[in-house]
This record gives sequence, C-alpha cells and structure tokens, in this order.
Amino acid sequence: MRRTFFCLAAILVGLGFLWGPPKSSGAMPLSPLPPGTVITPTPVSPLIYDSVKVGNLPAGTTYLGYVDGGYANDAAVRAEHPSARILTISTTGASPADILDVEPGDATPQKARRWVASGMGHVIYSDLSDKPLLDAALKGLTWQWYAADPTGCYPHLVPGSVATQYCWTGRYDISETDGSWPAAPPSPTPTIISPLL
Repeated sequence: MRRTFFCLAAILVGLGFLWGPPKSSGAMPLSPLPPGTVITPTPVSPLIYDSVKVGNLPAGTTYLGYVDGGYANDAAVRAEHPSARILTISTTGASPADILDVEPGDATPQKARRWVASGMGHVIYSDLSDKPLLDAALKGLTWQWYAADPTGCYPHLVPGSVATQYCWTGRYDISETDGSWPAAPPSPTPTIISPLL
C-alpha cells in the first residue's frame, strides 16, 4: 500500500513537471464589493419529487400533487410537506393544474388540446414517444413540454422540455427543470437599512 502511494505521488509530480504550472486565465482579479452592496443569489432549480404514495416521498422542497384521477393526493402531499412548494398535476384533463399528465390510462393528446385551449394549464407531461402526437394535437396553441425520460436515472434535460423526469427509484420519481419553469415563487426583496445619522 505504501509503495503504491509513493509511486502514485511520483507519477503526479512528474506530470506536473511535464505540463508546467497552471496557466493564468488572463482575467482581471476581482475587487471587493463596495460597502452596503446587496447580492441577490441566482435561484437554483430544485429537484421535483412525486409519488402516488405520499409516504414514499423523500425530504425536498418541491413536489407534485395529483389533483384528480385514481391517485389524487394533492391534499395529502400538502399536509405531509407544509412548507414545500407543491405543483399540481391533473391526470384526467378535467381540472386546472400546473401540469397535465398525458400517458396511457390518463389524459390523451386530444384532451390535452381541450385543456390548454380552455386555459386550465399549459404544461404537458408525456414520454418521448408521445411528443409527436402532442405536437400535432396542440398545433397553434402555446404550451410547454415536461418530458419523461428515465433512461439511465441520471440528471438531464431533454432538449425542448421545461422539465424532465429522469429517474424512477422504485418509490418515487425525480425531475429537474430548465431553471425558468416553474417560475420561482416570489421572495422578499433584500433591503439595505441605512444607519441613522
């Protein structure tokens, strides 16, 4: 073990001599911010979790709650995670929601057209194979796609989607978003209080 460590260290030192010291990026060094500057961090898109069994959901900040159909659990998700952001999903197309679920046994592309046209919502969840059917059914309407692509269970965003469900763990689904959807909930604006003179 010790010999392996020294051999590895010698190799790494040797590579440093071959490549030389790190090259400068040429960027100007950063100067400190003036006193009183308020920095508002850029929001990072949280992961979205969903499951038809609320008890399976892990700790998180954003969840999907089903508002209708055989797996309606929106109220239970809200009760279990009261401080989390809950996005609603309709499986029937009969309810207003943040998302409409289009897959076998749930809403169809034709129901999706009626749902979007009636103003009940505009984000449609479907797998990759249903996307061409949605494109045809929703032609002329403004809508966004929430893709289902759980191949490999690694974080990724399908091109053209605002969100991608990329993993089914056996207990819950995991999705990520493009950072623009859903719009971040309003947060308090940072305020600088000037000292009294």
